[in-house]
Amino acid sequence: MSDDRNSKLTSASDVLQELLEHTKNPLADQFTRWKIWKKWKDIAGPTISKNSLPVGFHEGKLYIWVKSSVWMQEFIFIAGPLKEKINGYLGRYWVDQVKFTLNKHEVPNFDEALAQEPILE
Repeated sequence: MSDDRNSKLTSASDVLQELLEHTKNPLADQFTRWKIWKKWKDIAGPTISKNSLPVGFHEGKLYIWVKSSVWMQEFIFIAGPLKEKINGYLGRYWVDQVKFTLNKHEVPNFDEALAQEPILE
């Protein structure tokens, strides 16, 4: 009987991951951005990943830091396909728009997002 009860238990990490993947709040958004950052090379490919990094997410916009203005110009042409690759990797529509930046500090930070949105809806 104890084996039957244990088979129905879910680990805390599974519960937390499920919570963070299926809610709309700033913490869940940052968790999703972290997942993209961890798999950036697989999602974006070797050339793009060597010259860029997802550094922020706010209100449907994924902010991607780019190594130089030359790369930024190139990436403007792949923003649409890159957005589709990211959403495809996640298995859901999460990114509305991709924004490229040369300055990692211009990205809306987590505290700004928390100030604008309630954590639980």
